[in-house]
Amino acid sequence: MGNQKRFQRNKWLIGRRRDVFEESLYWGLSRRASEARGLSMSVLMASITRINKIDPEHRYGNNLHPYYKEWLKSSTNQDFLVWLNFGDGKEVDLEECPRSKLDQQCVKYLGPKEREYYEYVIVDGKILHNMTGTPLHHGSPHLKYIFVVSTAKKLYAGEKEKGIFHHSSFLAGGATLTAGRLFVEDGLLKRISPSSGHYKPTEDSFERFLSILKENGVNLDEVEIRKNNLNNGEVESNICNNSV
Repeated sequence: MGNQKRFQRNKWLIGRRRDVFEESLYWGLSRRASEARGLSMSVLMASITRINKIDPEHRYGNNLHPYYKEWLKSSTNQDFLVWLNFGDGKEVDLEECPRSKLDQQCVKYLGPKEREYYEYVIVDGKILHNMTGTPLHHGSPHLKYIFVVSTAKKLYAGEKEKGIFHHSSFLAGGATLTAGRLFVEDGLLKRISPSSGHYKPTEDSFERFLSILKENGVNLDEVEIRKNNLNNGEVESNICNNSV
């Protein structure tokens, strides 16, 4: 796709997500670099988790971070994504995260039909696949299994694949009731935590989901509940991982 066509496509997609684009104004992604430098460091760092919400390519936020810092150091008057894709920064290729890796690792956003394969329901205390009725079962406690709950209280779960499949994948970056990690054996919830760097669940939203679990027969006395990650999300390296 040529630069002009890509620019028009990205402009159209950002226009379709006007609410997200306007939110990004506050987070320093659509400000001039000179203006963004005046924001507090906490605000700038928080913007990492919001970058791929307005990036039409959905590139991995942690990979975009070094380019974001490079943009901040520049004297450009161009917005971040314009600078990165078509402007003064389009030829920037950083050693800590090569441009090839930046463009390769894109977070997958599910469409309505794809989303159905990740939907689960809670029946008599067990977490079952909505389409097949098969109990959810996680094979290894060393892998990361993530979940989100939509505002319609639908549960979606799957295995995290760094840089490819994240919490934002399930609802294409849309709003959630809560999100986090879980571990399930034969449909029985064993462990759960509100760990999501993208959505940063609140204590209230997480407690509401725990209430939903209890109402549907989940014995929370037998579940390891971790709350230490509330509002902090996952702590991940800001350096590009060179393995997909």
